[in-house]
Amino acid sequence: MDFLSDTVVLSRMQFALTAIFHMLWPVLTTGMGIYLVIVEGMWLKTRNPDYYHHARFWAKLYVLNFGIGVASGLPMEFQFGTNWAPFSEAVGDFFGSILGFEASMAFMLEAGFLGIMLFGWERVNPVRQGPNLELSVPGIDTQPPAETTPAEFVPDQRPVEAEQ
Repeated sequence: MDFLSDTVVLSRMQFALTAIFHMLWPVLTTGMGIYLVIVEGMWLKTRNPDYYHHARFWAKLYVLNFGIGVASGLPMEFQFGTNWAPFSEAVGDFFGSILGFEASMAFMLEAGFLGIMLFGWERVNPVRQGPNLELSVPGIDTQPPAETTPAEFVPDQRPVEAEQ
């Protein structure tokens, strides 16, 4: 159990647990988004109330998954700066571009369309309701590659605490 007193091991374990927990949500949201597009499309095509109820139910879980993914992704970005500050300083331009793209897609584009999708069921024309989801799903589907791309360029780095 001596490894639990090593700051390198603890920092890596902390980041690994955060990253594992966070990556569950974008994957679930990606698959669920495709399913929602199909179910909502079937509802718009057939007007079958079963499809409507499925779309409403799964849309709520979809937005919940999205929110948990955003909330668990923010600490991960802070951990880049706190645990690997010299590395973040060296590659900040690259990381900033990729993570900025991912955050702008998540917070601006998707959140707007998801808000219209979730709160517009009774307010928005059903023919215009479908494109809200169809426009947010591609944005959500670009998140996992945008999040894993920086990890491809990370050499074996030691957390800041290990050098003190």
